[in-house]
Amino acid sequence: MRTTAMWLACLTAIALAAAPTPAPTLERVAVIAGGPKGEAAVTAALTVLKAKLAPVLAELKEAEPEARAKRLLELVQYDFGRGALLKRYAPNAASLYDVIATGRFNAVSGAVLYYVAAREAGLQPAALLNGGDLAVRVGAELARFEATPAITSEGEGTLITEAVLVALIFVQKATTDAALYQKAFDHAPGDVAQHQLEHAVLATIVKRIAAGDPPGAGAAIDVLLRRCGDGERCEALRALDAERLQKWSEKDGVAAAAAFFKRHGVGVFAESARAIAKNHVLALTAERRCKEAQDAADAWSGMIEPGVADAPIETCFVDKSVELMRAKRYDVAAVELRSAMKTVKDDTRVRTTLVNAVSRQVMELLKQERCDDAKPWLEEGHALDPNESLFDQGIAYCQRAELH
Repeated sequence: MRTTAMWLACLTAIALAAAPTPAPTLERVAVIAGGPKGEAAVTAALTVLKAKLAPVLAELKEAEPEARAKRLLELVQYDFGRGALLKRYAPNAASLYDVIATGRFNAVSGAVLYYVAAREAGLQPAALLNGGDLAVRVGAELARFEATPAITSEGEGTLITEAVLVALIFVQKATTDAALYQKAFDHAPGDVAQHQLEHAVLATIVKRIAAGDPPGAGAAIDVLLRRCGDGERCEALRALDAERLQKWSEKDGVAAAAAFFKRHGVGVFAESARAIAKNHVLALTAERRCKEAQDAADAWSGMIEPGVADAPIETCFVDKSVELMRAKRYDVAAVELRSAMKTVKDDTRVRTTLVNAVSRQVMELLKQERCDDAKPWLEEGHALDPNESLFDQGIAYCQRAELH
């Protein structure tokens, strides 16, 4: 079976003699933003998109109307024989062309693909922007694509046009390229759209500082400063610029960002900073970077609603440790869980999982008659769960072994 790349190449060759360039549409501009070479490549990509959407839309008709938002999210991740539309999250895969050619997506390209699919299905989607938090609303459900595609009934945001939705691709791709930021603003004329994009760039500043990317944050600040006059936002931007972002290393980027936005978080940066703070922590848990997620939650303290990060961080530690135990890496799992015990507020699940990890490590060591190595594990296990007979039996076994 041909790969998507081979199929694209074949269709590109066929499209070389195609009709003149059609009028721009959301999906056409979203593909062009990914950099395909020439109109033939754009046409080929759109042909692949149409072919991949066909079975999704056909299957979606079988779903109950109230379940279609969730079902559509499942279907765009399902392989109907030509590869799933959404395969793997990749932070830099911002365009629809990335999705079509590779299956990689990020928060923006995933939302664009879902929006196009929902529109083609007649579901009347709406794109919402809350700071840096992009979602697609279908009925009462919201679809988000930050790290892990998810449907929720909770959330709010400002309604944005298709033009702003496409412009967000250029914001995502800009990194340190001021010309791409300008393309974003060119794609969405009008005072309302320009204001919405400025808030999206503010969110980009927060995200890039938090990710330890001072050059990217600095480029975004420069773009907004060139559009600035007087007012609270511009004063805050100048203050941020004066913080000398190039000195904010990856190690202290989150703490530095948190400190700044706590000082300037009322009004100008509050909406963007809160959304990015939450998304930053949740993205780290999705990547199983549990300790980093906990550190980020601590750094953003006061900007994330109480309790929002607790359960995802606890689940992150537990799930990561279970994976390690399946690989028989009980000692490494125990290290993760001990770290969680120091930070998780309700440690019941963590403690239970740690007892499990310690038990398995003890059994492995005792099978090898390594009582000296097993002793600290037995003592830790007994302290964690005095009612677990395995630890008492292990201690007694090792004491008898010493007598012989």
